[in-house]
Amino acid sequence: MATAVAHRFLRAAVVKKILRDLIPRHQIFTVTFIKENGDLRMMNCRRGVFTRVTGSTNRASRPNTNRADRNVICVFDLKENDYRSFRADKVLIIKTSGVLIQAAEEE
Repeated sequence: MATAVAHRFLRAAVVKKILRDLIPRHQIFTVTFIKENGDLRMMNCRRGVFTRVTGSTNRASRPNTNRADRNVICVFDLKENDYRSFRADKVLIIKTSGVLIQAAEEE
């Protein structure tokens, strides 16, 4: 029988503010979050990546940012070499330039 684990998530507004104001667009950062299926995932990624598509067209390949849910953050996963996304309200930890940001323990 699986045991439920209580997670301390960063607030979505805090995650978006960190990404907007503290991490430059092309800087690599690590985000630890809970996936939609409940799995824990740690991803090294960056924002602002627009790669060229190889083949018959020369159009820029961009992430799908036309999402109705503004809590979905699209990034470029450096390990998978492809775009991935995560929910801002499911982030546990953000690490960049040796700085670790996580939710405070409740007293």
